Amino acid sequence: MTPPAGQNPLDQLKAIHTPAEVSAWPLAWGWWALIAVVLIILISAVIMWRKHRRFTGAKREALTLLASTDTQVSTAPANINAILKRVSRHYDGKAMASSRSGEEWLNYLTSALPEKERGSFTAGFSPANSNMYSPQGVTPEQAEAMKSAALLWVRKARIYTFSLRSSVKESARNV
Repeated sequence: MTPPAGQNPLDQLKAIHTPAEVSAWPLAWGWWALIAVVLIILISAVIMWRKHRRFTGAKREALTLLASTDTQVSTAPANINAILKRVSRHYDGKAMASSRSGEEWLNYLTSALPEKERGSFTAGFSPANSNMYSPQGVTPEQAEAMKSAALLWVRKARIYTFSLRSSVKESARNV
């Protein structure tokens, strides 16, 4: 359509209106799904971390007790043995650790270690374990070697199997 003569075609134009600003809210469904997935992952990670922390509580407590054990006292080997028995009973209830003694106890402890650690553990643990109840007793050097071997065992033993399904029912303070 052609405008009549003498009339400016620009006069027929209407004013330009800018559209309303696009708002971030409400979010699209994809963003809500992404937020939900991230929250689920974060909550799951916190739950897994707390369960793992509770599971390893007995191990941490045993390491603290062993580190504070005075090897100059005559009861040190018995205390070290008791700590190891409580840790093994806590993590490996089927092992019947509290009823084992002597060579059977040493074999159980040694079998729970990786192959490369067994020699150093046996060398440090065995002399004090075999002389614990003998009349001459255990020397402070033997007790110190037993303590070092026990620390090695608590750190490296393969009795700690964490799974999300299993939960530790008793507190780590029982160790």
